[in-house]
Amino acid sequence: MTKTDLELAIRRHSRYRTIIVFVMATAVFGTPIANIVFRIPVEVFLGLFFGIPILGFALGYVALRVFGVRCPHCEAFLGMEKKKFYDVIATGRCRKCGKSVIDDVV
Repeated sequence: MTKTDLELAIRRHSRYRTIIVFVMATAVFGTPIANIVFRIPVEVFLGLFFGIPILGFALGYVALRVFGVRCPHCEAFLGMEKKKFYDVIATGRCRKCGKSVIDDVV
């Protein structure tokens, strides 16, 4: 994997994480407002209030597994935060096994 490939993967991972966080925040804050405005039953309110965030966490887990950036040697995730990703880009090495992740490291 080249440095450019790693940066593109990081950008893609960050984009999906942002979308999932936005959906979950909308659900958590929008459901009580919908309850007040539309007078939905308590069972439906509780189902939406707890169900949508659980679904968001499940989608986040799937997105991490599908779009997460992994070490080609030990299959460890290279990071969830941009700081960890940039450490990997700067050193060119996996944080877990220490082997080279980027092909063109000098």
